[in-house]
Amino acid sequence: MKHKLYTFNNLWIGKTLLLATILMAGFFESHAQTQLVKWDFSGYTNTPTSSLAQNNGKLVTAVGQTQAAFISAAGTTYDPPYICNGWNVPANTAYFLINFSTLNHHTITLTYFLGAFQFGVKSFQPQYSVVSNVGPWLDFGTAVTFQPAGGDQLFTNVPLPLDADNQPNVWVRLLSTTTTVNTGGDYIDEIEVLGTPMLPLSVNITDFTAIAQNKQHIINWSTANETNSSHFELQVSTDAGTFTSVATLQSLANEGNSHQNLQYSYTVQEPTAGHYFYRLKHSDKDGNTTFSKVIAVANNHTEASVKIYPNPVSEVLHIDILAPQNEVLTLTLSDLQGRLATKTTTTLSAGMNQVNTDVKALPPGTYTLQLYRDQVLIYTDKITHH
Repeated sequence: MKHKLYTFNNLWIGKTLLLATILMAGFFESHAQTQLVKWDFSGYTNTPTSSLAQNNGKLVTAVGQTQAAFISAAGTTYDPPYICNGWNVPANTAYFLINFSTLNHHTITLTYFLGAFQFGVKSFQPQYSVVSNVGPWLDFGTAVTFQPAGGDQLFTNVPLPLDADNQPNVWVRLLSTTTTVNTGGDYIDEIEVLGTPMLPLSVNITDFTAIAQNKQHIINWSTANETNSSHFELQVSTDAGTFTSVATLQSLANEGNSHQNLQYSYTVQEPTAGHYFYRLKHSDKDGNTTFSKVIAVANNHTEASVKIYPNPVSEVLHIDILAPQNEVLTLTLSDLQGRLATKTTTTLSAGMNQVNTDVKALPPGTYTLQLYRDQVLIYTDKITHH
């Protein structure tokens, strides 16, 4: 269904009427779903954010374009869209990026309004990641192609895969899969994420980390409470999409019930070189199952060896990195809601390096440290700041 609602001459006609018709027809009926995040761009800001409690501060951005994206002031009788001009770039390099949290919700659906001006064929592929804002990316939904005359389409309640359930961060990107040979624009609007509230979980996983060390992957997690708990299944993937079981650990809770902090650990021996993704599948005694977030770790015997201290830290975090060669690494610290706290790019020399990060200005709390090489996550760990 294509809606001729926009033209290059800014004739913004019909979108409000169209959406009102859809609402009257019941296509947006929630069926017990909760609105997790919504952007309608009624405020003119070039980095639009959500103000809903669970997703406060989450961003919509445009990545890879040759000109800055902006909220159009044209046609203010209707909701303005988020426009990105200057997509004169190769295929598969530019995209709209949406970030949101689905914690304590499942059966996630996404609604969005996507369009292109009349500057040649333009195709988009929706993709998602639960690992980081640089992927790995997995396709979902339906790709769309706009013909040279331009056009737009409303995608309503598109389901996300199950691994997007109950995640602190989900990233969705609408990837431009065609090469643009001009400076035509594309736009997005009316973004809404819905999810169904989960029943009280039988387990509360408070920490889940993976560290590559001495040709091993050391997997640790802890729980704050367990109710009717049976066991944990550690699962691994090399593409963040297809997971297989590597171990099953029985619950440490007495008769499956505990309100104390319980610690679990498992070591994966001699994993081959490459990037690995881990998640936990928890089962209670009634057979109900839930999945943890997905974490990533690199394993390559020539990868950088990392030592972090002190932890907990109050002023300066020291990171010793043994690099196999001269290289550039990006270091990020994010809070447990996935909000970026600091980002540093540093050049390493072959051999031992020390990188110091001042954290005095950060609010006390727990942070996720991540190290990236060429936008590939190679190391992650938890840091406590007090």
